[in-house]
Amino acid sequence: MSRPKNAGRRGSVPGQGRDVQAAIRPKDAGRQVSRPWPGIGLAALGALFMAFGIYRGEMPIVLQKAINICMECIGIG
Repeated sequence: MSRPKNAGRRGSVPGQGRDVQAAIRPKDAGRQVSRPWPGIGLAALGALFMAFGIYRGEMPIVLQKAINICMECIGIG
């Protein structure tokens, strides 16, 4: 028995052709809409909160807590 020439290829079976797949899939299914404003806004908000914390003098406190956590994880502190 020999296999037909198109056996196993995409579109060789009725109903699996590209035209059927295109008819099922919505037009914008492959496209990703880029919206940079939420990311830019969150980055600006984060920078604002960081600046406010530095203004209040909380940077040495946060640094000391980070050092303590790292020392505990390593097993030194």
